[in-house]
Amino acid sequence: MKVKKHNREITFNPNYARKDAVVVIDFPDGEEGYKKFYHENNKLKFCNGCYYEFVEETDKIKYEKFYKEYNMANYYDGSIVD
Repeated sequence: MKVKKHNREITFNPNYARKDAVVVIDFPDGEEGYKKFYHENNKLKFCNGCYYEFVEETDKIKYEKFYKEYNMANYYDGSIVD
């Protein structure tokens, strides 16, 4: 599946052109790719506007179903939630 990485830091750097701000990356298909997307996007959580986005709308819909199940199971890294 194809994923776009939006890098806002490059946008504000005068040494780079604006077109370099979005890069298309290949992720594995299926659940493995969704897990990678989840973890890579969370790494950028506190970054200055950087984020990942799906190229295809169908991948986004499938990811939303995956996210509902996966997020709660792994949100606290397997610890017990009261």
